[in-house]
Amino acid sequence: QPTRSVTWGAVVNAISFHPSNGEMAISLQKHPNKKHAIEIRDVQTHKFQREFIGHSNWPTCIAYSPDGSQLISGSLDKTVRIWDTLTGKESTVFAEHQSTLAGVAFLPNSPLVASIDVKGGVIVWDATSNEIERSWQLSSSILSVSFHPRQPWIAVASKDHRVEIWDVFQEKPLQAIASTENANLVTFSPDGQRLAIASHTNITSIWSIDDLMHNEATSPLSELRGHSDVITSISFSSDGKRLVSLSQDESIRLFDVDLGYELFRLDSDKGTNGIVKFSADGK
Repeated sequence: QPTRSVTWGAVVNAISFHPSNGEMAISLQKHPNKKHAIEIRDVQTHKFQREFIGHSNWPTCIAYSPDGSQLISGSLDKTVRIWDTLTGKESTVFAEHQSTLAGVAFLPNSPLVASIDVKGGVIVWDATSNEIERSWQLSSSILSVSFHPRQPWIAVASKDHRVEIWDVFQEKPLQAIASTENANLVTFSPDGQRLAIASHTNITSIWSIDDLMHNEATSPLSELRGHSDVITSISFSSDGKRLVSLSQDESIRLFDVDLGYELFRLDSDKGTNGIVKFSADGK
């Protein structure tokens, strides 16, 4: 059973967990005070800590920096903003995208940021100077994007029914994944060793990144079955051994990734507009 239940009174657009201090950032689609704020709350108590205000429309994606000192956000207002997580002060506004942001991330071991919008525009830029390092356009609009935790790679599920892994510095796909015509969600595991792909067939497939990069992946490592309707959100545990998924069948299911077994199911009558996400400690 859930250890705690909280009603936000609005659709949650995005959640990101601080890597170490027990806080989480939450973007609400219809914020009660209409300030389009990102709220910071305590993970255990859900107590409000502070808020980041600056976007002129709803934030759609958020992510902490690896050390937790900064938060990056993208929005319906087509801007990317970087915030100091202690003060809530906005340090950077980047306004070079032409559409709503689909994903944002600090690139590993780099001062650069990568951002991608829903129309497939990808920009790599310096978080200090706002100088654009690279930019290019994907051939189709984006359904889902995930950033690799250790490499400058992005996995993209696009509306042209493809899943590809791109190197953001080479501006080319490293791998196109077969048998993913109905994919609607992608996410890398926290260690970067696996890629989960959810599809409109209500199945989540787990792929080995090493096998994909060496062109040895002819089939997924496992397939997670059980949902009876479209999967709308997926998340790996911190150790990569479990995956939780939310579906339009109004259930949340927890799976053993290696064995493909369903470990737990939670049914809900609250609808399916939301996000499932493991906390930083995996609990």
